[in-house]
Amino acid sequence: MSSNSSDSRQTVRLKVFESSFAANLALTKLRDEGIPCQLDGGSVWPGVVGVPTESLGGVGIIVYADDYDRALDLVKDIN
Repeated sequence: MSSNSSDSRQTVRLKVFESSFAANLALTKLRDEGIPCQLDGGSVWPGVVGVPTESLGGVGIIVYADDYDRALDLVKDIN
């Protein structure tokens, strides 16, 4: 995914994972399949005052809307 403002494709949250390990596993799988994606910006901090990020609502992955169905199929078994 690019922060280039000329890219006007809509992004959507694909899924929220309970752990950063699962989210990174899914992120790697999606990228290996050529699907641009990124971790949800609000969930990538390592923790706040010793509280793991996962306990603050999980770790999300964002994809382009036109990749959503294929991406969801690829990560459906990752929890």
